[in-house]
Amino acid sequence: MSEFTLSKDADGVGIITWDVPGKTMNVMSFDGLTQLEACIDQALADDEIKGVVITSGKEGTFAGGMDLNLLAVMKEEAGDEPARGLFEGTMKMHALLRKIELAGMDLKTKKGGKPIAAALPGTAAGIGMELPLATHRIFAAENPKGQIWPAGNHGWHLPWGRWHHPHGAQGWRHRGRAPAARRQDAGREKGQGRGLC
Repeated sequence: MSEFTLSKDADGVGIITWDVPGKTMNVMSFDGLTQLEACIDQALADDEIKGVVITSGKEGTFAGGMDLNLLAVMKEEAGDEPARGLFEGTMKMHALLRKIELAGMDLKTKKGGKPIAAALPGTAAGIGMELPLATHRIFAAENPKGQIWPAGNHGWHLPWGRWHHPHGAQGWRHRGRAPAARRQDAGREKGQGRGLC
C-alpha cells in the first residue's frame, strides 16, 4: 500500500499526501522514502504541475518522525559494517531532502525549478519537521494540540548553516531537559521558523 500519493488539481498544483496505512500518525520508512522520491520526480517531470504541496492524510498531525525499525534495517543490511549502513542510509535521506530543496533548479545558476511547500495540519517531529524545512514554504494550521519538534533536544540546524533554538538563546540553558514543544502561534509572533505562516 502507498504511503505517499501524488494528485494534481485543476490549477496545476501537485499534492503529495503522506498517509501511512494502519497508523494513527505518519512515520517514515524505506518504502516511504522511495515513494516520496518517486512522487517528487514525477511532479518535477510533469510540465502541467506548476508547484507542489506536501501534506498529511492524517487529521490534526503531519508526522511523528522516523520508523525506528528503519535504523535496525540499515545496520542489518550493512553486515559487518553497521556504521557504514547507517551513514549511507542517512546520506540517501539527505540527498532526497536536497532534491526537494532544489526542486529541479539548474545546479550552477540555482534558477528555475518549481516551488514546493509543506502544509502541516498539526504535530511535526523529527523527519516530519526536517522534510518541511527542505521545502520553500511551510504553512502550519492553527491547531492548539499541534507541536513542532526538532530532530533532537538541542534545536534546529537550518539549511543556511546556523543553529536555531525554538526558544531563543534562553532555550540553550535547558539542553539537558526534554525539548519544550513549540506552538505555531508563538513562532509566528517571534518571527521564527522558515516561512512559517
